[in-house]
Amino acid sequence: MARPVVEMEGKRFGKLVVMKMAEESLASHTGNKLWVCKCVCGNEITVNGSLLRTGKKTNCGCTPKFNSGRFVKGEGIKDITGKRFGKLTVIGLDRIENKKSYWWVKCECGTIKSVRSDTLKVITSCGCDKKKQDIINLGIVDNHELTHHPAYRIWSAMKNRCENPKDHAYKDYGGRGIKICPEWHDIRNFSKWADETGFESEKNLSIERIDVNGDYCPENCKWIDRRLQTRNRRNTVKLTINGITKPLTEWAEIYGVAKSKVYGRFKRGIRNPDDLFYLGNLQMRDCGRE
Repeated sequence: MARPVVEMEGKRFGKLVVMKMAEESLASHTGNKLWVCKCVCGNEITVNGSLLRTGKKTNCGCTPKFNSGRFVKGEGIKDITGKRFGKLTVIGLDRIENKKSYWWVKCECGTIKSVRSDTLKVITSCGCDKKKQDIINLGIVDNHELTHHPAYRIWSAMKNRCENPKDHAYKDYGGRGIKICPEWHDIRNFSKWADETGFESEKNLSIERIDVNGDYCPENCKWIDRRLQTRNRRNTVKLTINGITKPLTEWAEIYGVAKSKVYGRFKRGIRNPDDLFYLGNLQMRDCGRE
């Protein structure tokens, strides 16, 4: 006989509030059901009912693993979980140290940090408000807050190879006159162009200049697969067969011959495709002809 289902909807366990029974539990006849819960940090997770009732699961994981996030009773400390202080919302107890309680709080900007309870009376954010005010007070005009944009790393590398003489690639870019257009000196303009032209970090794309002797600017740049870009450098060896020009590496793939073997023959001055892309040992074949 199946155990009766314990009604959980609407109940709170630590930072988790039970919203409803999970769909995968509806067809199950066991007593321990799965429940969809919403954490005070805003995340939703599915939890086994027994873990909730026994106190083994009290948060979605937003609280670091070294602390369960459960309020410790008997310490003479008031539970302030869920309370709001300015932009900060308390999501759980961190620790008690020297009779002072430290609480995990989440700011509206998304930052989660641990703060001492008595400081919550005077602070209203994780520090993001002060940063914005400093930008105004100090007259900082180049603060863009885009260092985490997926195209930022590409923009930074582009600036280095064009403008930093100490960069290892400078001699091939800035050293020979390749510049970045004034518009792209502002990451905000570059990231906007990147978003509008289909750049995604997951696609392993790299920026390429259409005219290899031209500057970096919207009219002369496009996104290309990194693997293909290595074949379009100025020093890439190219070969024309039957009127079609391709990098030597690509021809080797087409003929199914090891690239190292093809490059070795090419360096020895072999240009005839039948010899250059011969699958076997070319020297042994030539000896056999003799």
